Amino acid sequence: MATATFWQRGETIDRINDTAKTIPANTIQAIGKRIGVVAMEAAPGQKYSVNVVGVYSFPKKASEAITAGADVYWDNTNGVITATAESNILAGYAIADAAAADAVVSIKINA
Repeated sequence: MATATFWQRGETIDRINDTAKTIPANTIQAIGKRIGVVAMEAAPGQKYSVNVVGVYSFPKKASEAITAGADVYWDNTNGVITATAESNILAGYAIADAAAADAVVSIKINA
């Protein structure tokens, strides 16, 4: 029978800043095919936490309306949330409507 060993709670995960730059808190970070929000500033080489579950306001693609409950995606190239899945990273779902003129959309991220 296969078993698993508890590692840590899953709302926040630990990572190591393997870059030469400090990562600011609240940075939106792509983690493979998922996203997270950096919970604390991280100097190069430092262990830091990334929130992978929660509700956040994200910048939204201009001129695109998003309805509550819609799956939303992180466009890592343009740094915005979009309803377009193609070549983007699943981010979660919208928790409220966002009109085309709105600059942000509130979403529940889930890894």
